[in-house]
Amino acid sequence: MLCVKNVLILLFGLFMTINASFGRGPYRDYEVLTVPGAFCGNGDAYKIFIDKKRKSKWAFEFRPGGVCWDKKSCFGVIPHAFPLFPSKFLFLKSVYSRRKKSQNFLAGHGHVIFPYCTADVYAGTHRTYYGDNEMIHFGRTNVEKSLKLLADIGYLDWSKVKDLFVYGSSAGAFGTLVHLPTFDKLMPKDSSLKRTLIIDSAGMHFGEKFWEKFSPDFRKDFSDAFSRYGIKTGLESGNLARFFPPLCEKFSHWNVGVIQGSRDIVMSRFFGDISISDHEDLVFSPNGIYQSTIKPRNCSSWISRSNVHAYLFFSPFRWVKIDGLNPYDYTKKVYRGRRLKNFVSKSLKKEFSL
Repeated sequence: MLCVKNVLILLFGLFMTINASFGRGPYRDYEVLTVPGAFCGNGDAYKIFIDKKRKSKWAFEFRPGGVCWDKKSCFGVIPHAFPLFPSKFLFLKSVYSRRKKSQNFLAGHGHVIFPYCTADVYAGTHRTYYGDNEMIHFGRTNVEKSLKLLADIGYLDWSKVKDLFVYGSSAGAFGTLVHLPTFDKLMPKDSSLKRTLIIDSAGMHFGEKFWEKFSPDFRKDFSDAFSRYGIKTGLESGNLARFFPPLCEKFSHWNVGVIQGSRDIVMSRFFGDISISDHEDLVFSPNGIYQSTIKPRNCSSWISRSNVHAYLFFSPFRWVKIDGLNPYDYTKKVYRGRRLKNFVSKSLKKEFSL
C-alpha cells in the first residue's frame, strides 16, 4: 500500500505532466539555474527559474509553501523539508508567468522565480536537527546568493534596471517583506525608478504566543529580518501589521499593495494559532492591516471577507471582486503608482465602522 507521502508525490507528478504538456504555449519559457552554495531543506541544490527579457524591467516572484518548526511539521504527513517538484517544471504557474501582454501586464518584464523548499518564509540562515533529521533553513541565504549569481553571470545589471516588481503569495508574501531591504539596497539611488511590492496573503495577524514554537535560532533569524527595518523587537506580539506605517514611510519610494482574506484559514487556524474570527478582528483592529495602510500615500490594501488564501497564485481566486476590482487588476493599479483607497466590502465597513 502506498503511503500518503508517495501518493502526494504521484499526484504532483501527474499535475506537473499536465502542466508541462499544456502550459508551454500560454506560459513563459524558463531557464533553470543552479545556485552555488544554496540548498533546499533536505540538502538538495537550490535552483531558480528565469525568463530573460528587457534588462531594464524585472519581476521577482517568491513562491508559496508551508513553514515548519519541529519534527512533525517538517517531516510529517505533508513534509516541507524537501522540494516536491522536479527542477525542469514549475507546478501551478502564477498569473505573471503568462507570456501574452493581454493576460499579464508584466509579460515584457524579465521574470525570476524563487522556488520555496526551506520552510522558513525566506528568512532562514541556519541548520538544525528535528529529531534525527537535519533541516537546512537557508531561505534568506538562498535568495541573496541567487541575486549575486544573476549579477555575476551578467543576467542582471542593477545599474540598468528602471522598473522592479517584487511579489509573493503566502510564505512568499512574507518573503517579499524579508527581502524588500535587500532589493532596495541593490537598486541605484534614483528617484525616477519604478518600484512595486505586492504582498498576497502574508497573514501578519497571528496569536500572541505565535513565536514561542520556533527555536532560538529561528527567532534570531526573524529578529535579524526585523532589524533591517530598524525594528529592534517584534517577537513580543504576533500582530506584525502594526509595523506597516513605519515600513511605508521608510520605503516611501515603493508602491506597496497588500492583498488579504480577512478570514484567511491558513494564516489563522493552521499557522497563526488563532480562530478565523479572531484573525478578522485583528485585520480591522486599530493596528491591523486595514488601518495601517489608510494614511500612507504609497501603501494600500485589498481585503476580501473570505477564507481564501493566496489569491494571485490559484486561478479561480484572481477574479474575486470588491467594488468591481479583482486582485489582479488591483495589482495593475498599484503598479501604475496611482493613489489608491483601501478596497473592502460595504458590509465589512459597516460591521467594523471603517
